[in-house]
Amino acid sequence: MQPDTRLSNRIRFESDLDSDAPLQTLAGAWRIIARHAVLLVALPLAVAIIGGVYTFTRPRTYTSSASFMGSSPDVARGGLTSLASQFGLRVPVGDAGQSPQFYADLLHSRQVLDSVVQTRFTFHDADGRMRQETLLDAFHVSGATQPIRVENAMAVLDRITSVAVGNETGVVRLAVSTTSPELSMQIAARFLHLINTFNLDTRQSQARAEREFTEARMADAAAQLHAAEDRLAEFRRQNHSFGSSSELVVEEDRLQRDVSLRAQLYSAVAQAYEQARVDEVRNTPVITTVESPYLPARPDGRGLLRRVILGAVLGGLLALVCAVVLDLRALPEPVLPSGSRVAPALAYEADSSSQIV
Repeated sequence: MQPDTRLSNRIRFESDLDSDAPLQTLAGAWRIIARHAVLLVALPLAVAIIGGVYTFTRPRTYTSSASFMGSSPDVARGGLTSLASQFGLRVPVGDAGQSPQFYADLLHSRQVLDSVVQTRFTFHDADGRMRQETLLDAFHVSGATQPIRVENAMAVLDRITSVAVGNETGVVRLAVSTTSPELSMQIAARFLHLINTFNLDTRQSQARAEREFTEARMADAAAQLHAAEDRLAEFRRQNHSFGSSSELVVEEDRLQRDVSLRAQLYSAVAQAYEQARVDEVRNTPVITTVESPYLPARPDGRGLLRRVILGAVLGGLLALVCAVVLDLRALPEPVLPSGSRVAPALAYEADSSSQIV
């Protein structure tokens, strides 16, 4: 049985492989392009056209944005912290509203997203019809159960909401994109309202805890003050004329200093208590709105050119892979003298070698 010609060519070609490797690569690539020229042109063009049609037929979106800053640290808590340290206690002084990144995470939190999803909005849809519904219906989400629908709506809301934090200014920028300009603006406004409500509730709950703390400390400080005053009064009743005794003078001074210290401590506790009572009922906004949500007048750009170019590039890569696979599959499998078969990749190299030689 005669040896296979292609295999002989491959063996003869291996001796000159180092010098002709670039030529072999270029020749193989050119042969693939020549054989599958239609595929390499038609597939990228088809993908680009599909991407362009899909982009052009999608509903236009409208983006409404808003920006705000968190509240500054509450200086009124400094006195309470100093006071608590005198009693050997530790009061948290961190303010959740100080960190802009906290607001960014809060806007994407489950609690806030769920509240926005459950809110009823009044807006005009893309067809101009007035609608009043929650985002469960506005987003046309589906699900086997109501909790699953809520989860899906929250995922959609999280996807169409973007949050950016200014590293230098600390300004938090929120942007919401939907197919309705009114809905975009109302969702952004709802986010701001929930952030402010969260901060108000947090501040009031902290003030309530501080009031309870200072109220208990104030009763204790009043009892200690009364005890110190009683000791001083008792000393003066027992010692009407103590100016001639240095020891009694020193004792009277010590009792007087104790009364003064207890009085100052009670005054500080009473001031902190009154401040906590005011903070507990304070409902002033704790965020500063830099830019209020607005009604967008123009739709967002479609990004048609970008999507067409991206589709052409992806289609070209896919077409190249398909051309290489088809070229490999089209090669015959040579048979060795012993009856074993050569792998397609080996046959592909042999065929390329024979053509170059």
